[in-house]
Amino acid sequence: MSELITADLVALDAQFGNTKDDVIKALAQLVANAGRSDNAAGLADDAFAREAKSSTGMPGGLAIPHCRSEHVSESTLVFARLAPGIDFGSKDGAADLVFLIAAPAAGDQEHMRLLTKLARALVRKDFTDALRSATSNDEVVRLVSEVVSDQPAATTDPATVTTTAPGQNAGESGATGATTAAPATAASTPTPETAAQPAASPSSGDMTIVAVTACPTGIAHTYMAAEALEAAGRKAGVNLVVEPQGSVGAETIDPSVISSASAVIFATDVGVRSRERFAGLPEISTGVKQGIHEADALVARAITAANDPNAQRVSGEASSAQSPGAAGRPAMAGGLGTKLRTALLTGVSYMIPFVAAGGLLIALGFLLGGYEVALGFTGIDKTTGQPFADGNLTDYV
Repeated sequence: MSELITADLVALDAQFGNTKDDVIKALAQLVANAGRSDNAAGLADDAFAREAKSSTGMPGGLAIPHCRSEHVSESTLVFARLAPGIDFGSKDGAADLVFLIAAPAAGDQEHMRLLTKLARALVRKDFTDALRSATSNDEVVRLVSEVVSDQPAATTDPATVTTTAPGQNAGESGATGATTAAPATAASTPTPETAAQPAASPSSGDMTIVAVTACPTGIAHTYMAAEALEAAGRKAGVNLVVEPQGSVGAETIDPSVISSASAVIFATDVGVRSRERFAGLPEISTGVKQGIHEADALVARAITAANDPNAQRVSGEASSAQSPGAAGRPAMAGGLGTKLRTALLTGVSYMIPFVAAGGLLIALGFLLGGYEVALGFTGIDKTTGQPFADGNLTDYV
């Protein structure tokens, strides 16, 4: 397996234009120049399509445009440190650290696991500070390689994680970085041997909160939100167990952990797989980006909901086992407007074949019967019993 990132996929203090589209095009061209893409424009278009769903700008001067593309031969990371930064849609301003994550349409699982490790590292202030102070392309490659390797180097300190405290401005979070103490255990990102195993049960604390994170591509935001929520849980002194439903498959939470949980957080932009497992738990639902930069506030809301008998709860009957096909059938999430829109669009999608078939039958009728079929109808005036005289519809209204 080749390296995810090499020195020729790094650009330091680069000026790629004035818009995020210019930056994405330049990064896609670097992928093509490295021989990893057969069509830089096609790769950029796929990244634009993902960008159109929701902006990939993050608090703290980060941007992570990403996509799956048929124009990529192997999973690739491209990094640019921009001077000056470019607006990628984050509330706190321009991004100066940009990672383009390009994965093949059918990405291999090993590379996907490495990408998830990078996504988790991007919410750590020590890692982003090191990227900003790097003096060479090779140093950036080393920093990234240490993060995605199974055994991070000793110089990488996981003890600080960037989050946004309740009510704190996102820009302040990026500048100062709230910190939390990390446990002495290994990182929770799955290895190839453990990815299919249930998520481990927490070992300390009085309250247990479970969470699910998911985004459309399942590459970046899913795992960044998981890392941020875990850090926020440690900071709040609760056991918080996250199930990232991402590109490497869901790290399923053990049913015994769910049964002992006091609340659940859904930080997702897509449906939650097997949502019925959490039936009856107080529910906090939001988008995946809020799971990244409002993690502290979400945990605080979950704690409040756990102690509120009138809190909104996950509907349905609790079930420790998945019903047949449940794993692949996401439940609708979001507010009433989102649910109505989803239901309406689903109904329209079912209706389209019938509309098309009806139009085809009408066309066949004209073809077989001739245009006289349409001209041969004569309207009858019921008041006089006589055929309508020639004229327009407006003559009879």
